[in-house]
Amino acid sequence: MPELWFNYANLLRENGSREEAEAAYRRALELNPKLAGAAVRLARFAYARADFEEAGRRYRQALEARPDHPDTLSSLGVVLKDLGRPQEAIACWQRALEIEPRHALSHANLGAMYRLMKDLPRAIEHLRTALEIEPRDASAATTLAHALLEMGRIGEAEALARGVVERAPQSGDGHLMLGFAAAHQARIEDAIAAFRAAHERAPESSVPLSNALFCSLYGEARDAAGLLGLARELAEKIVPAGPVRTQWRNDRDPERRLRLGFLSADLRRHPVGYFIEPILEHLDPAQFEVACYSTTVAPDEITARLKPHAALWRECGGLADERLVELIEADAVDVLLDLSGHTALNRVRALASKPAPVQALYIGYPGTTGMAAMDWIVADARVCPPGYERFYSERVARLAGSFWCYRPNPAAPEPGELPALRGGGVTFGSYNALSKLSDTTLRLWTRVLHAVPGSRLVLKALPFADAATREMTRRRFADAGMDSARLLIEPPTEPDRFLAEYRRVDIALDPAPYNGGTTTCEALWMGVPVVTLAGEAFFARMGASLMHNAGSPELVAASADEYVKIAAALAADIARLGDLRASLRARLAASPILDGPRAGRELGDACRTMWREWLTR
Repeated sequence: MPELWFNYANLLRENGSREEAEAAYRRALELNPKLAGAAVRLARFAYARADFEEAGRRYRQALEARPDHPDTLSSLGVVLKDLGRPQEAIACWQRALEIEPRHALSHANLGAMYRLMKDLPRAIEHLRTALEIEPRDASAATTLAHALLEMGRIGEAEALARGVVERAPQSGDGHLMLGFAAAHQARIEDAIAAFRAAHERAPESSVPLSNALFCSLYGEARDAAGLLGLARELAEKIVPAGPVRTQWRNDRDPERRLRLGFLSADLRRHPVGYFIEPILEHLDPAQFEVACYSTTVAPDEITARLKPHAALWRECGGLADERLVELIEADAVDVLLDLSGHTALNRVRALASKPAPVQALYIGYPGTTGMAAMDWIVADARVCPPGYERFYSERVARLAGSFWCYRPNPAAPEPGELPALRGGGVTFGSYNALSKLSDTTLRLWTRVLHAVPGSRLVLKALPFADAATREMTRRRFADAGMDSARLLIEPPTEPDRFLAEYRRVDIALDPAPYNGGTTTCEALWMGVPVVTLAGEAFFARMGASLMHNAGSPELVAASADEYVKIAAALAADIARLGDLRASLRARLAASPILDGPRAGRELGDACRTMWREWLTR
């Protein structure tokens, strides 16, 4: 009798009657709880509607009947990952491989998880094994391409992605990886075209749209007004995670204690994690209750350090966007601060559903989102001066000091002696991402070196681990007129030695239009002055904001000619460079950039103002 119900359920499923099929599978299991096939079918139905708890329960029921079934173990691992339980997921996949060492899906799942956990060597090992077993597995190939990109192996990654697209032209992930590879090499318009192609093939996904928008910040094809137009165009295509909320049950008292929500995948070892820590420490607990929604799947020691600063901490790494919306709404968050924007692992679909009455973008994304559901962007008067509001879809909430609050690495070495004093001329440097090295940047830096005879330029970035990318960059500089003998292009240094590399640099050159942020703070902390060119958009004024707040407004240029003039004059004044080397760290420590109490107070005041403004609508 149970088998008859099971077969009947299979017929119903094949004929498209999902509800009736699900009821029939349940009936089969009532008659025989050890009917593993029915439990697996119910698990798949539950997973499809994002009911991960039910899916996990059903897979476990199937495993009670067939404890050594690798496919079921692998599927349970996926559910556990989506429930935010990565170690249990890994255990499932490892158990599946103990049973069947060449279980391709478990190798692929382990590889994908290790990539998210930043264990790239193990990720690559498992993904290569998965492809040896199943050479045409497009998902494993694109995940391997992603891991290789994160190791700086751009040529290998692009070749893999091209192979996927050639075999399966409709693969959205294949085009997505082609976009990432192009972006890593500063081929910005190629990257945007690839991301658009990915979206055409997967219109329900917001990932290609966000990547196109983030990538567009690095390009020069659009001015600030053009970027706003693109942001609005692509943001309109984002499919909200369920109905868009227009009513909330929050208490409308303007002066009560507010619940501030912080949403991010980067509450971990990441610049956002470092910048947000002093803010969370110094928000007034009498005025604000902090709720953190961490969507990382790889929490670390920084995550653990941040947790005590939140009254409510939600691990949401595996939570579907629809469930995340329901959770934030149920928690009655008053002001939701998104720290991701269109960066990796963002939750723009959840934000588009407006789970909180007030939503604001803060520190994680240096531009406008274009999203109607995002009410505010938190800035300061230098990064968004009065009159520049026209470049944003959000309203601008200005802090009086710096919109960032930097916390230096306590293990940072002393700045050391000025390199120019050792002879060999002045050394300029930039440790910014290669994607920021626009044609404008190359022309600027070439002009600077021509203006300072005997100088050289040191570049460090992850993509320079790839020999072809180093050669491509040399050719780009040669086309701009740079003598390659004056150019040092190097892969990144180990994290524990990275800051010490600033002891080789006399003057840091900020890229344009996309300025440095964390890299600028690090350079200043190591006694290295930064010459920057101010533009119109948020990302093009970060250098101006930092240098003004650091007390060095004279290093902010308003034009390319002035940029070259400032850099050349600084290089000619060795005594001044020596003074800066000795004083910048103390000046930065005394500036608004490192003033945690000020930053917490000003953000709190801004949130209170946003809340009161919403109440008047």
